[in-house]
Amino acid sequence: GEHTEMCDYSPAKCRNKGCKEVLVLKDVDAHMREACEYRPAGVCEKGCGLVLIHKERKLNNHCCSKALKAHCSALQGKVAGLETELKKQSLRASKREKSLLSQLSALQNELQVTALRYQKKFTEYSARLDSLTKSLAAPCKGEETKTLTLVLNRDSGSLGFNIIGGRPCVDNQDGPSSQGIFVSKIVDSGPAAKEGGLQIHDR
Repeated sequence: GEHTEMCDYSPAKCRNKGCKEVLVLKDVDAHMREACEYRPAGVCEKGCGLVLIHKERKLNNHCCSKALKAHCSALQGKVAGLETELKKQSLRASKREKSLLSQLSALQNELQVTALRYQKKFTEYSARLDSLTKSLAAPCKGEETKTLTLVLNRDSGSLGFNIIGGRPCVDNQDGPSSQGIFVSKIVDSGPAAKEGGLQIHDR
């Protein structure tokens, strides 16, 4: 295939418009320059200004009016082809634009849903943090307290509740102290839950 295209003796058509001669490749350029009846032969000096071919000059049968009509017809054909291609490209661009807008809308919706989800989680965590902060606040002086005594037996090494706290108390005027230790969780069916009386936030 590659040799056929490059071979000097492979068949090749003349590239001058209107010529239908088929020669061997090595003779095409010479034919187009010297022998082809459709090779350019100057410009018409009668008024149309179009390029003459050797055949017209030889026979002296060039008609400006006919040539201009043919030239206009060819230009109109090119314009029609360009308009058709423009419509095709415009349609493709419109479809592409709609597809991109659809994808953008889907991404915006997904972003809004994600933002709402994280906002909800942030609100929940903020509420938990506020509740925990209030539960760990130091009791004011003179506040009435109630002492509860429970006897719990460990179940699998656990008393059935979790504790939190022990940070310094900034409201204590008598000197360094501690906020105390608070119950943060009571395990269901654990020793503390079965005994009763102990509640979350108890100090």
